[in-house]
Amino acid sequence: MRGVTVIKKLNAKTHKRLLTAAFVLLNIVVIAWTARSEFSGDNARLQDLEVRWALLLPALLCFALAIGAGTAKLVLIMNRTTGRSNWAVALRTVLVGRYYDNITPGAVGGQPFQIYYLTKHGYSAAESAAIPLAAFMSMQLAFILLAVVMFLGWGGFIMSDTIHVTAWIGLLFYAFFPIVILLSVIFPRAVAWGTEWVFNLLHRLKLVKDKDAAVARARGHINEYSGCIRGLLKRKRLCVQILLLSLVYQAAMHLIPYFVLLAFGGELDGLSCVVTALAINSSIAFIPTPGNAGAAEGSFYLVFSQLTSGSVFWAMLFWRFFNYYAWIILGWVAYGTMYLDKKPEAKDA
Repeated sequence: MRGVTVIKKLNAKTHKRLLTAAFVLLNIVVIAWTARSEFSGDNARLQDLEVRWALLLPALLCFALAIGAGTAKLVLIMNRTTGRSNWAVALRTVLVGRYYDNITPGAVGGQPFQIYYLTKHGYSAAESAAIPLAAFMSMQLAFILLAVVMFLGWGGFIMSDTIHVTAWIGLLFYAFFPIVILLSVIFPRAVAWGTEWVFNLLHRLKLVKDKDAAVARARGHINEYSGCIRGLLKRKRLCVQILLLSLVYQAAMHLIPYFVLLAFGGELDGLSCVVTALAINSSIAFIPTPGNAGAAEGSFYLVFSQLTSGSVFWAMLFWRFFNYYAWIILGWVAYGTMYLDKKPEAKDA
């Protein structure tokens, strides 16, 4: 019997290692495919270009500021909701969350892993769900707020009519889920009725097979998020603080293409670049490819198109590094070091 137990344990370890290896291989394939689809073609050699390398330093600082704001926000939420926090855990939660967002279609992989990771570090199931959800909702609201202010204030002067309309349509799609969650807090019965009506319609159109199961899943997600929002609304000061940190994150990330553009000889002003970047991101937010691959590259050509043909490739590559590949690399590092922490026993909800 003891030999059988040992064999089972060895088989379990082997199975786990094979799954890990397969997962790493899948990540490599995804990243290689993304890089090939975005950056193929004939381009000038980097050493032949006159690049103002010093201007890439502000881009790097913006990226670091975004990481710092995201980490500080998680620490703040942890402190206010549980009374305890850990900067290392918060940083790894941010990095690994963004890593999984960037390798899964539709950016749906980050939060489940963040919840799993937090439960392994002593947070209860309820706390582990509430912390990433609060961070996610504040990030969504910050993007919507920043985009609305920029589009209303300067969008009509900076963007063409086509881009302006597309940006607003994309923002409506982007804002749909947060609006539903906020309405579920204020009008829970109306949202429950609306959810059932929508899935009834989809069922009649043969787009949903099991209507009851789909409604149950949708209500479960809505109730989970709305419960998190209700908890946040009771802490108004915390709401303001995490929203401000989310605005810092969004502003920093949308300033990166401006500094990359300047480094490669572009002359677009910062405000125009930020408004255009917001418009593009609102339009491609729900493209169902890892890291919005393909759509992001093609859309951001609007920002970098004023550069010479040889410079466009490298400018896009450096921008994409800060926006996508750096998160992948840091996610690998965070994933490889997270088990160095001593983990307390996870608590029940």
